[in-house]
Amino acid sequence: MKGLWKLFVAAPVVLLVGMVTPAMAQTEVGVGYQWQHLSCSGCEGVNMPFGLNFDVGGRVMPNLDVIGQVDWSRKSESSVTENLTAFGGGIRWNAATMSTAKPFIDVLVGAAHDSVEGFSQTKGMIQLGGGVAFPLNAKWSGVGQIDYRRFFTDPGTNSIRLVFGVRTSL
Repeated sequence: MKGLWKLFVAAPVVLLVGMVTPAMAQTEVGVGYQWQHLSCSGCEGVNMPFGLNFDVGGRVMPNLDVIGQVDWSRKSESSVTENLTAFGGGIRWNAATMSTAKPFIDVLVGAAHDSVEGFSQTKGMIQLGGGVAFPLNAKWSGVGQIDYRRFFTDPGTNSIRLVFGVRTSL
């Protein structure tokens, strides 16, 4: 039962990769800065002030993209450094609007690997978030988003994540 979350994570990612391949004609790639706050019941909250986010999405329907995401956050205090790497796959729904700004909502399933001074663990994760993409020019968009994440640790860990970056069509 303990390793069942790996199947829960791997199956959707394999399915998503298969769906993205035919949709490569409308592929978007994004990169951005991320900040996140981690908290759990009975523990002190932690801000991770530096992080990077990478994502790729492929259109499968007019307002629906299949997406994959990898991100990394880091926090250093004195001689202790914590690194958190998360990866997942899911869907992004893009709102059809009359304006140039495009709101979106995304849902991802994946895992996160946390390492602090000799201790490391990888646990399942689910993410629900949204934001807005706004055109910078014909090919590039600025992106701002906020996400809620649940890491399946013991006790469970919650995360609020802010991402600011750019996205381009290939």
